[in-house]
Amino acid sequence: MAVIYLIRHAQTVDNLSKKFSGYTDCKISDFGFLQLEKLSDKMKNIKVDYVYSSPLERAALTGNSFSNNLITCDNLIEMNFGDFEGLTLEEIKHQNPEEVSKLFKHGFEYKFPNGESLIDFHDRVKACFYDILSQNHDNRIAIVSHSGTIRCILSEIIGESYKYHWNFQIDNCSISKITYDEGFGVINYMNDTNHLRCLND
Repeated sequence: MAVIYLIRHAQTVDNLSKKFSGYTDCKISDFGFLQLEKLSDKMKNIKVDYVYSSPLERAALTGNSFSNNLITCDNLIEMNFGDFEGLTLEEIKHQNPEEVSKLFKHGFEYKFPNGESLIDFHDRVKACFYDILSQNHDNRIAIVSHSGTIRCILSEIIGESYKYHWNFQIDNCSISKITYDEGFGVINYMNDTNHLRCLND
């Protein structure tokens, strides 16, 4: 049986400003570094054999908070928002309202200019996830990545589809646990942030 921990990176400055930052490298916020301390403490009690990570700095730093030996995978990177990278939704509405109309009209099929559609993104992450899974039938692993990436994986487990992508809340530095036995995935828990609770008191 494979045990998989899905971990979202710590809070970034772009998370705070609500910017579309998929392929863009952005810095972890001061609060994010506090989250990493708590995540590190939590992961001391969780055994993992391998840690896979998106190569972007926010994910790599999160993985390095509890492991010195990351296996980076480009296809674990967040969705590519193309020309809208680094912009907020309000800025996009102001600069290109026609594209925003297309986004809401076409939904999953909408492809960001010079970027990806959510369907493209899901297929990319799905292939990467199954490849990792095929190498770890009996291992305990962590995958450190992004909210969108984790939603893709959870949606695939639930319905072998991208259609449940927006049904999951994935907070910064949260942990979700999955077990796989003979090709069948079970979500044991999702979006656990109990280790961060003291930061919000």
